[in-house]
Amino acid sequence: MKKFFTWFYYLSKRQFKNWLFIILLLIMPLCAFGLRQVSIGIESTIKIGIVDEDNSVLSSDFISGLSEHSSIIGYTIYDNTASMEKAVLNGSVQCGYTILQGFENRVLNNSRVGLIRVYTKPESSISFLSNEIIFAKVFELCGYPALVKDIDEFNAFSNISDDEWASLKNSYETYLTNGKTFSFDYTNGDIDKTSSISITDYIKTPVRGIVALLIFLAALAGGFNYIKDKNSGFGWKMCIYDTAIPVFFCNISGIISLYIVGISGNITKEAATLLCYSLIVISFTCILSTLIKNLAIYCATIPIFVMGSIVCSPIFFNLSTFIPAMKVLQMFFMPTYYFLIFNVWN
Repeated sequence: MKKFFTWFYYLSKRQFKNWLFIILLLIMPLCAFGLRQVSIGIESTIKIGIVDEDNSVLSSDFISGLSEHSSIIGYTIYDNTASMEKAVLNGSVQCGYTILQGFENRVLNNSRVGLIRVYTKPESSISFLSNEIIFAKVFELCGYPALVKDIDEFNAFSNISDDEWASLKNSYETYLTNGKTFSFDYTNGDIDKTSSISITDYIKTPVRGIVALLIFLAALAGGFNYIKDKNSGFGWKMCIYDTAIPVFFCNISGIISLYIVGISGNITKEAATLLCYSLIVISFTCILSTLIKNLAIYCATIPIFVMGSIVCSPIFFNLSTFIPAMKVLQMFFMPTYYFLIFNVWN
């Protein structure tokens, strides 16, 4: 054990004499802190304008229901259509919806025409999403009154008791909310349902990927040191020291970076994920540096692995979603295994 700590001390001291290694350790938390500061207070919610020209009980309930279940959409209520149109044009809201006069009567008469008018710019694609959410809410709030009206007018159903009405209401709400008809949830990278999506939620996956990439780079740099030590007469055990020590310190820097961007819900699981990933990276680098004995050839592989990881591994984007062949290619680059381990544990 004393021998282990002696080697650890002297080889760590050698690492910290390299100013590039120190920069590598500092750049992760500094970048994470910078991204965190820039993203604080910036919301990525879709902003939608609403005007109520009907001013009925049903239209008021409709607007209240939208506000209560805003999800990834934020709603702004306007007094008139003109002010909302102006907001759409200047970009204050992505699109707008006017609840037209006669909305309640048309809904109760099963009319699907003349309910809501949409205002959007031609280049906007947001309306395709918001239309689905808005008109799903129309069905949710207005479907039951229309159902009751149909039952009242249909002669086959008469003398319905209060218990039967209650059962009908419960059945309607069950099929509306149990997800068997249609449903979707927005979840972030930590598998937490969220209602107001901050830009911070979007930077967590890239930060994880950058941490994984820099740990891989640290291991490759350790392999470079091992080849030099091997040429000086040191045995294979030196490979473990040379690669594990920079990876160890990069893990500490990586955990700090993940904590800074707000990934603190289960830091133990994050650390365990990094540990498993580090073992894979160390094993890969030891095999690579053992097979490649020429220092120049080994150095030439480092930019290939780094650039290949950026392009092929799902750090910023996952090309395998569009190009199935990428699923095979990305397995040659170590950051991919970090995300595989993370997905298994989460």
